[in-house]
Amino acid sequence: MDDRLAEVAKSVSKFVAAHATQKMAGFISFLGEDTKENQNKLAALAKKCGLTIPAGISLDGVAGPPFYKINPDVPLVVYVSRKDIVRANFVFTDPPPEDKAELAKQIQPILAAALKVLTGR
Repeated sequence: MDDRLAEVAKSVSKFVAAHATQKMAGFISFLGEDTKENQNKLAALAKKCGLTIPAGISLDGVAGPPFYKINPDVPLVVYVSRKDIVRANFVFTDPPPEDKAELAKQIQPILAAALKVLTGR
């Protein structure tokens, strides 16, 4: 769980809170074995980021749900969906940038896609 995951989680949580009256929802699903160590990491991430959205460990383990066909070599994937249909996805293969402004630039398209799905524009 790297800094980019923490920033994405925090940004998504804030976005969902800001649009709660529009019935926006979100969640974080960690793909890993359901171990005490991973539970502790996820709890620490939630606390560090002040998450207001649910966070959990996928019941499907490291591979995730089979129908998602997630590449196991990709450290972070973000899906934007509406009514169980994925409308946009973002794949991050490079290590997170150390520069916070650059990291914010990587997160902005996710929030823009979520807003587009929410408003229909």
